[in-house]
Amino acid sequence: DSPDKIKVINKQSKAFAEAIGGTPRGGTPVAATIEAVTDRVLSFDEPRAVILATDGAPNCNPNATCAPHECMINIFGECPPDIENCCEPPVGTPLNCVDRQRSVGAVLTLANAGAPVYVVGIPGSEQFSHILDQLAVVGGVAQQGADTYYYRVDDLDTLTDLFKGIA
Repeated sequence: DSPDKIKVINKQSKAFAEAIGGTPRGGTPVAATIEAVTDRVLSFDEPRAVILATDGAPNCNPNATCAPHECMINIFGECPPDIENCCEPPVGTPLNCVDRQRSVGAVLTLANAGAPVYVVGIPGSEQFSHILDQLAVVGGVAQQGADTYYYRVDDLDTLTDLFKGIA
């Protein structure tokens, strides 16, 4: 490997370490994140790809609206029985809606521009397989011959092998 290539790899490794070094705060802003990185990802030479690994469904869209079956608080069974939808003001916030439409659009835009998106569901994402499957299909690299279109990971120790397989 050339010294320039090693510098690029080291820079990318540092950026990855910084990206995963943050403290989680419970949200999963998939659409906003994909939209924020699209231009940068597309600036890289081909072949290029994105790995979207998540422990839940996309949310954090202040403009989202949802029915009770797509409200995270309702899905988790934490909504009081006398409230139909805990994502509607004044009781709740749309930030807790599953952000399906915007996330699917963001992933589709990235994939159509030449950066396929591999969707990986880590422990905690099981109950959101429907949206993860949808993201995997529009991402252009859906898993074939398995129970899900997204890459389901039940044991975090297997992530390294999965990432190597994708690479």
